[in-house]
Amino acid sequence: PEPSAVVDVIGVHPQFAGRHVGAALFRQLEMQLGALGIETLRTEVDWSQQRLLAFLEHRGFVPAPRLCLEKRVPPR
Repeated sequence: PEPSAVVDVIGVHPQFAGRHVGAALFRQLEMQLGALGIETLRTEVDWSQQRLLAFLEHRGFVPAPRLCLEKRVPPR
């Protein structure tokens, strides 16, 4: 196992869109995680969220060599 972190949510108020706030948040997050010895940052993105995928790709994210699986749990 490697020291890793998971980003579940990052958001920028629409009023501040296009002002590089998200990029600044990620830079700060990476600095803090690096100081903690974290080596890998992971997240999951809906394939249809092309703008978010482009944002993450611009920050160095690449597809992971993992396959995410899910199964619906039937209600009782």
